[in-house]
Amino acid sequence: MRRSLRARSPVEAKHADPQSESAQLDRQFRDTVLPFLQAYCTGCHGKEKPRAGLDLSSFATLDAAARDHRKWEAVLEQLRSGNMPPHKARAQPQDEARRTVTLIGELIDG
Repeated sequence: MRRSLRARSPVEAKHADPQSESAQLDRQFRDTVLPFLQAYCTGCHGKEKPRAGLDLSSFATLDAAARDHRKWEAVLEQLRSGNMPPHKARAQPQDEARRTVTLIGELIDG
């Protein structure tokens, strides 16, 4: 079972190795996206008083993120536009931000 944030085509499903693909997606989310969220996002978009009503701390796994595709499209849009993290927030290394945005895009767009 592929747990990207988008549905997959029947052709993709026929040729995919579900276990290795799923494990790789989990690892990428855990090793890239989750640390980025914890470092630069959940300070404002966490459990207590989440700004704009957006609690990103609830997405501790790829499965949790996959259940809310629309929210992740909005997160990706904000990251790609440069609106988030805001300029006054702690600066993140550009390569880390680029890698995270690319991975979220891949998970959403497949």
